[in-house]
Amino acid sequence: LIGTFKTGGATLTISDVLPVCHSHPTKPILDMSLRLAEAYCVTNEDGEGIVGWYTAPEKQADELPGPVALKIVSSIANNTENEPVLVSIINKSLENFLEEEKASDLDQ
Repeated sequence: LIGTFKTGGATLTISDVLPVCHSHPTKPILDMSLRLAEAYCVTNEDGEGIVGWYTAPEKQADELPGPVALKIVSSIANNTENEPVLVSIINKSLENFLEEEKASDLDQ
């Protein structure tokens, strides 16, 4: 997650998302991804940086992030001033939303 913390870290604005992979990233993939994200932030003159990580649990019934996502956020925390965020998508909620959208489209 790319963005900015304002007012001493009390306000977070997420402005961009850089997807890494669709499975658990290996250390080389993660290291390269974080370096690319940092380079992307340097080219941006808005003072943006890496503010967190997003994940979706592998199994639909899971609602909590896995240990890999927690470790990645911990690693990001070691390199930032503010506490990074972890956004975890709840698969069942996303499925319900998409079903409602589909039903809404069919009604029109």
